[in-house]
Amino acid sequence: MSFSDTNYDPTFGPWNVLQCRSNTHLILPLNEQNANGVVVAFDIFPISGGTFPQTLFGFGNSANLAITLTVELGDSRLVYVWQHLPGWTHIVTSAVTLTDSNL
Repeated sequence: MSFSDTNYDPTFGPWNVLQCRSNTHLILPLNEQNANGVVVAFDIFPISGGTFPQTLFGFGNSANLAITLTVELGDSRLVYVWQHLPGWTHIVTSAVTLTDSNL
């Protein structure tokens, strides 16, 4: 993260939650071994009036920014996982649709 006043700093909301917006990216370098792995948890707020599918997250190569795996939310609220092998291959679809949570 940048510690200077630049446009590269993420926007944090209540409880220090990172709030990603349309056409923004958070890059987390994972190029070193980590005995504990990586755990990601997030709430999904689809873009109102946006088109589907909407990308939830992807994994890519930091050297050339090529995306190799992507997880998307479809218009039917099913989650789809795609892998680039070299063409895009659909590998998983969620068994049930996502439902609205009670906030």
